[in-house]
Amino acid sequence: MEVEADKFRLQEPARSTAKHQYNADGYPIFAGTFTFSSHVFGHPQMRCDFLVPLKSPNGAPILAATDIVALFPWPGRQWLRSGDEGWHFARHHGFTVFTLNFLNHDQASPDDNLRYYIYPASGSADAWTAALTSVTAMVGAPPVQKIFVWGESAGGSAAQLFASISPGRVEGLIACSGRTFEIDSPYLGPTVILHTTRDRVEQNTALASAMEAQGALPISYAFAPNWMNWSEDYGWAHTVSEKAQRFGLAWLVSLADLRSQSGGALPPMARWDVVDGRRMPIKKACLPAWVELTQKPTIREDTAAGITTISMPSSGTGQRGTIIWIDNRFGIGPEALTAPVQVFSDQGFGVLTISGGSEEAAPGAVLRDRLRATRGLSGPYHLVCIRPRKLEPAFEFGNDAASITCVDPARDALPAQLSASLALQKKTLLCLGPQAEPQPQPDANLKIRKRKDDGNFYTWMKGVVTAVGDHIAQR
Repeated sequence: MEVEADKFRLQEPARSTAKHQYNADGYPIFAGTFTFSSHVFGHPQMRCDFLVPLKSPNGAPILAATDIVALFPWPGRQWLRSGDEGWHFARHHGFTVFTLNFLNHDQASPDDNLRYYIYPASGSADAWTAALTSVTAMVGAPPVQKIFVWGESAGGSAAQLFASISPGRVEGLIACSGRTFEIDSPYLGPTVILHTTRDRVEQNTALASAMEAQGALPISYAFAPNWMNWSEDYGWAHTVSEKAQRFGLAWLVSLADLRSQSGGALPPMARWDVVDGRRMPIKKACLPAWVELTQKPTIREDTAAGITTISMPSSGTGQRGTIIWIDNRFGIGPEALTAPVQVFSDQGFGVLTISGGSEEAAPGAVLRDRLRATRGLSGPYHLVCIRPRKLEPAFEFGNDAASITCVDPARDALPAQLSASLALQKKTLLCLGPQAEPQPQPDANLKIRKRKDDGNFYTWMKGVVTAVGDHIAQR
């Protein structure tokens, strides 16, 4: 079942008296590392990092430590640092946690199933099994006891691939933001599939459908992207959200506790509680609540005119006005504009963006038409012009704007008469960019801010969104 994040939002679940209930003070942790020989390409010596919760400092493992979680990383992922997910699982929920270290695993193609670490044939399945054998013996768990596996990004793929060839070792699977899965013979045990509404939807949906076709009952949850993470190409569309992680943790805790309460073996899923149409591993009191979110942005593409518009009303508690974002960057598409639309909407603004088309074509009529056609977009209006070569056409709507922000204008894009006109109209104009050199000298209504250009689009976009918000707040 697919649960779209624009319809549902996770709230913190209630807790029950259970083996892995949240321990606010935290357990003492034994953090360790060991190495062993492996056949994984580039890793003749594999390093295993682990965390074991203890009864007391330098004491024995707690009883719950026999429940083991394997965390499958993406290359370079450090799962077990203080404050990270693995640390939280061990310190506050009493799981033993381990992971393998695949740092610098960049010499093999992600499509090479004999070398890239996510594929069992690369030798990684044997490495995970060897590490599991050692960790199981360390905490005194039964050698045949199944473990819980969690992976994110490439690790989400790796976790599902491992579970599919070793179903007898896996009690439950959480696969986050993966893209390469075993579809023909997938793991059919308890599974949660997590991804954003704008990332790898086809692959994750195909996995859920394949499992359902073979009689499994996976939970497939699509969550909202992290809009302010622009560290890499559309990284905001890929990052696992905190709410999704909380849901995964609540599900994993419930699964482990159900096994404990059932004498060490999970009952058939057909006997589990049904909540909102989903088979869940424990009673309703331990389940997350789902509430409706606001609507998605509306995207309209006029292919004849080459114009794309995105609109979205405020999703905040009050209407602060409307951001009108005219974007003149070459080749800019809806994906790159969805993030600022969502950010401003969350801040209480309605948003309307326009990109493409001829810059000489006056956008005023298009703006007014879109404003009339979209509910929830009301004044005051704040105009944002991105990389304009000429400003007069863009400012046709300027008489209706309370503030104007000009980002990275061409050197001659701000003529003297336009600056004077703005001063007479008592507008505030922020010119942001390395070439923000208007003539004549700025008056009280005209603010100039230099911007260093590091060539990174994502830090640029984040900076623009922040600057626009500051400019409006200081009016």
